[in-house]
Amino acid sequence: MLTSANIRPENLIIVVTKIVIIYTLLKVKAMKKLTNPYNASKQK
Repeated sequence: MLTSANIRPENLIIVVTKIVIIYTLLKVKAMKKLTNPYNASKQK
C-alpha cells in the first residue's frame, strides 16, 4: 500500500513525528511502571 511514489515529504515528516511521539509515550509509560514499585518500596 505504501509506495515511495505516493509519499510526499510533508507526509513522511508527519508519520515520523507520530511514530516518535508514540514511541516516547510508550517508553515513558514503561519507565514509570518500572520505577513506581521501586520508588514505593524505597520510601517505606
